Amino acid sequence: MDYAPNGSLRQCYPKGVRLPLACVTAYVKQAASALHYAHDQRLIHRDIKPENMLLGRNNELLISDFGIAVFAHSSLSESTQQVVGTAAYMAPEQLQGKPRPASDQYALAIVAYEWLCGERPFHGNLTEIATQQMFTDPLPLREKVPDIPLAVERVIMTALAKDPRQRYSTILDFATALECSSESIPRPTQAMLDPKSPMFSQVLVVRSNDSALAVTHSSTTSKEQANVDSPAGKTGRKLFAAEGIKKQQVFYVALGVLLYTLSSNFVLLIHLPPVHGSELLWILPTLVIPVAFGIIYGFWAGLVTGGLGYFLGSYISIVIRSNTVSSSSISFLTLSALPLPWYFHLGVLSTGSIAGLAIIVTKGRYQSIQNIAIAELFSVIGILSGFFIVFNSFWPHLYPNESVLIDFTHIALPNMMLVLILLPILLTIHGRFNTGKRPPVP
Repeated sequence: MDYAPNGSLRQCYPKGVRLPLACVTAYVKQAASALHYAHDQRLIHRDIKPENMLLGRNNELLISDFGIAVFAHSSLSESTQQVVGTAAYMAPEQLQGKPRPASDQYALAIVAYEWLCGERPFHGNLTEIATQQMFTDPLPLREKVPDIPLAVERVIMTALAKDPRQRYSTILDFATALECSSESIPRPTQAMLDPKSPMFSQVLVVRSNDSALAVTHSSTTSKEQANVDSPAGKTGRKLFAAEGIKKQQVFYVALGVLLYTLSSNFVLLIHLPPVHGSELLWILPTLVIPVAFGIIYGFWAGLVTGGLGYFLGSYISIVIRSNTVSSSSISFLTLSALPLPWYFHLGVLSTGSIAGLAIIVTKGRYQSIQNIAIAELFSVIGILSGFFIVFNSFWPHLYPNESVLIDFTHIALPNMMLVLILLPILLTIHGRFNTGKRPPVP
């Protein structure tokens, strides 16, 4: 486990302490990101509470105590499990011995409720709390803290629905909805989230008997911060976050460009009977490189890897006109040995970039079969788009007197099949090397 030198959030915020909405949103978003990753691995934590939320060296939130976590069942009718956890944070279905990923969302919503108003929604002994969890709706937050926005209250109450099917579809959706409902609240600074900072005790911690929540206006109102918090800055940040382009990923994109520059020109031609006829399969094995880099790192990674790598490869590669004898049924060529028109570059560029849109749906997580299938779907759409950009009626075909259908069966189809086979292998290898790493928190 990572060492958490700053203790738990319960130690930082004892019972009865209220937090500003901006800080609650920040903590919920980090916790939801970690739990969403666990849910992707089919793990249910079952004991989310402030005591099990630790602060690391850089005050990042770490979810601990997976000792009673269980594997989620694929069926909605969960098998009965032993009832374990902390009653004050347990969802109704968990009290019935049927936990599911939505149970962690319910527990996190109770934690958020407690942070916002200074107390949990239900009180009493174990039996009384369990009964209230099952049958009693929590008091609306605004009855306890009138300053809380109505939209925030609705998000929390949705996540606290008794029926897990009425909650958000994923815990990450809950965190996103909470963030969107509190867009007008000032964002917390690093000093606000640092227990060792003087600002932490002066501004962040507010006792429950105070009349209003503390709204922090940080003194670090620099021009850079203003640009980040402006509507244009928010839009740009969300776009790049959704597409997965971050500073630490520039190296990997550059690596993808290098790999595709060195390999993009190689083509495998398989001659079909009759050997001297026009029936050939054009296979580009390295097309999987821009597709994979786009799917793993996002739209811009696929765009740069495919577009720049193919462009450089077309002009730098060594020309190998043929590496076979005339009687052989297999030939290895480079595209630079062929008179390819400019729109081939446009086709490869679109293939990688369209495949990169998969990260918006999958969030860059490919440990599940469902997300790998989504990645393959986007790769197929990317290859088809690139094919129809190259082969259409607006400009002459590479081969005269051939129809688009023949080109599809001899070029697009074999390359789609090859990518569908190689892509899961590459995503699995990537997942192996990234096992144990937490997904990035936006």
